[in-house]
Amino acid sequence: MSAGSAFHDVSVTIEQNVVSGDTSVNRYTSRGTHTDSGRRYEVLSMDMVRVRNGRIVEHWALRDADAMRDQLGL
Repeated sequence: MSAGSAFHDVSVTIEQNVVSGDTSVNRYTSRGTHTDSGRRYEVLSMDMVRVRNGRIVEHWALRDADAMRDQLGL
């Protein structure tokens, strides 16, 4: 699922950010409404990035996709 035109009023709240050396981890909550059904979702996600010379060289991401599908009735 992408957050393109299928969703509106999408927002992200960063719950926590941890930086250690060249790695940054963000835990955040995403919220939005499915444009066609009007159903809302709220899911927890996490991204970890490692930066070298000002560029992202590694990225890991976790999202509770099952919770999002359940909330949207998919």
